Parts: sequence; C-alpha cells; structure tokens
Amino acid sequence: MEFETLDRRTNYPSRCQGGHIPVSAVAIHDQVVLRGRLVEWNGRRGELGDQTGRIRLNYDGDASLCTGDIVEVSGISEADGVIRVSEVRCLAPCLRDLAGGDWLRFHEGETSLIERLKVRSRILSCIRHFFSERDYIEVETPHLLNYAGCEEHIEQFETTYRSLKGSASLYLATSPELYMKRLLGVGLERFYQLGRCFRNGERSSQHNPEFTMVEWYQAYASYEEIMEETEALVASIWSKVVGRESPLWKSVVEERPWRRISVREAFEQWVGVDIGDHHEREDLYRALQTADFTSAVSSDTWDDLFNKALLEKIEPQLALIGPVFLYDYPIKLGAMAKGKEGDGRWAERAELYLAGTELANGYTELNDPVEQRRRFNHARRVQGERPLDEQFLESMERAIPPAGGMALGVDRLVMLATEASSIDDVLTFPMS
Repeated sequence: MEFETLDRRTNYPSRCQGGHIPVSAVAIHDQVVLRGRLVEWNGRRGELGDQTGRIRLNYDGDASLCTGDIVEVSGISEADGVIRVSEVRCLAPCLRDLAGGDWLRFHEGETSLIERLKVRSRILSCIRHFFSERDYIEVETPHLLNYAGCEEHIEQFETTYRSLKGSASLYLATSPELYMKRLLGVGLERFYQLGRCFRNGERSSQHNPEFTMVEWYQAYASYEEIMEETEALVASIWSKVVGRESPLWKSVVEERPWRRISVREAFEQWVGVDIGDHHEREDLYRALQTADFTSAVSSDTWDDLFNKALLEKIEPQLALIGPVFLYDYPIKLGAMAKGKEGDGRWAERAELYLAGTELANGYTELNDPVEQRRRFNHARRVQGERPLDEQFLESMERAIPPAGGMALGVDRLVMLATEASSIDDVLTFPMS
C-alpha cells in the first residue's frame, strides 16, 4: 500500500454506531452492524474478520478502502452467507501490508494463535477453579528481589533500583519459591500463585525468558500427596477444557493413576548405570564410558553428565509411556528438597513428564534452616559470592511446617493442550 493514500483518509471517527454483533453470531436475513478488519478487499468484494471468524461482503456503492482497513459495515445477511452491505465506514486505515505484522502472526496457520489464546484463557480459569474448590487461596509475591538466587544452573536478570537513599541491585524472580515458603511460616497452609517468572539465557522451542508458572504449597503434605494433586489438576484441565479429541486424552484421563519411576530405576533401565553408586564426577564419567555413552566428555561436570544421560537416554523413553513422574533425584539435585527418609543419597523431588515434555517440578520441602544455609553457601562458592536471602533463612529459623510444593509450566501445558510445536505458538509476544 502506498503512503500517499493517507491524504484521503485522515478523519478517524470518534465513535461507532450501536448494534455491533460478532461475525460468528450472524444469522440469515439479519440486519447487522459489523466491525472488524478487511482481510480481503478488491473494491466491491472481500472478507471481514473479527475475533470470532470471517464473513464475506458484497458492496455496490463507492468506498475508498484497502485490505487491512478497520471498518464498520451495515447491511443484511443473505442465504449464501454473504453480507449485502448498504453502508461502510473506515474506522482506521491500514498503512502497511499485513504480511509480517502482528495480525498475520495471530491468524495464520492451521490453528491460529487466537484459537490457542482462547484455550489458554480457559486453562487459566480452570486452574483457579481447581484450587478454589480445594480451599487454596491465591497469593501474589514480589517479582523484584533484593537477592540473587542460589540455583547453579539458572541465571537471573539483574537491574538497578534507584531511590533517594541511593541505588541497589535487584533481580527478577526465577520463581516465587522463597517468598511462598515464607508464607508457610506465617500460617498459610494451602495457597498458590499463578504468574510470571524470568530466566536469562533460556530460549528454545520450549523456553522463553519470560514465562507463566503456577506454583502451590500444602502444609503437612509430602511430594507423594503433591504428585497426586498434580495428576488431578492436569486431568481436570483435559476433562473440562481440552476434550476427547486430544491424542493425550486416554493416557491423561482414563489411565490413572499415572506411572511413577525413580531416577535410579530409569538410569539402570535406559542408561545401564546405577546412579546411586556414582556420586563423584570421575566415578560417573567412567561408568558412562563403560555403558558406551559416547556423549560424555572429559570437560563435563557431574551435573553435565547426569543431564546429558537424562536428555539423550531417559526422556525419549518417557515420551513413549504417557504421563509419568520421575522421582527421588540425587540429593545434589534437590537444593531445596528434603532428603529421603532412610536414605540421604536421594532428595524427595518429583518431576512430571507428559508426552516427553518436562512439565512440573516439586518437592517435599526442606524445612531445616541449618541444612538450607549450608546448601546456599555451597551454591555461593560455585557461583560466586552473592548476598543470601537472610529474611527467608530467618523465617525458616522461626520454624516452617513440613510441606509439599509443586511448580508447573503453564506455557508448556498449553502447548500440549493445543498440540503446538513451539512455545512461541502459545505466547502473545515471545522474545524475538
């Protein structure tokens, strides 16, 4: 579209006529007023689109319009599904080609982003309804933190806060975990948070640096009860929102309870290594070499070796068996999880995999302040000296009850629900 067309379309109407109905609600022989975008237009014929769909237009008058314009049309719907337009007004001219813009991204493809956003909205409502029925309360905690996290493999966004008192470094929350566990210490026993989290350096088909997570805690529960609750939540979403057409319907809804496999069992079965006997880097490296795991290299840390074996050998097998909880991780991979009673080599940690996608991560929460400080200090030695969240540690020293907690990635859940291949397909504006 040439920009000189601006000269003839400079008056934007300040208000619209009444009686607008959505395109999807038009019935035969209705007298209608419709508003939307001209997704196609050749001067007399075209299509009008709104959030609910598209409808064809026929117009015998004289209108200086272009494809992409936002218009208001009045007319009568005919039997062939066409609006016979009697009057048309341009509400906002389109000054650029739609190709490459937001409109095309939201509408193109077999399943449009708008349709996925509708499913996403229903899923968010279902999550809130699920927890409300179980007497959870919804909470909100800060996104800006005055401390850096102590998780070795997660990088935070850092910013500078300026006030009359000076300036200080602040960090965007990678999860609401520490604040939520503080709420356990003041008497909240069943609560959840549905909101945004931020992690730097993470971008892939399943990662966006800004993402949505639902995290919840139940006092006096363990990871076993939390696994049961996670299963009930996801099954409820499939029953109430996703429906039987989903290829995951049978495994998610009908084949309950879901399978549970310990990390030790998974490594023995699919890697050929007893991970419980290899706590040191050199031991695990030699064991993987013996098992002909060729991806292991001499520069890998213990965590690198574990994650490579998990990604390459175990996760593809989990994708074949429907929803499954992988549980009892090595204690060094449960920074805020309670050690397993009777065998301190393991942490009471569980992760949910659905269709091979890591969907949720939870613990029996560590509530020993001495052990928690020791683990934080160990992480600081690895990451570099950063201030600890002393307010969190002080709340633990005042005693927080035993509890179970789980964090579930909402964006990935919507991906699975809508059969999307990338997280970009379920986000309004992903990071470019």
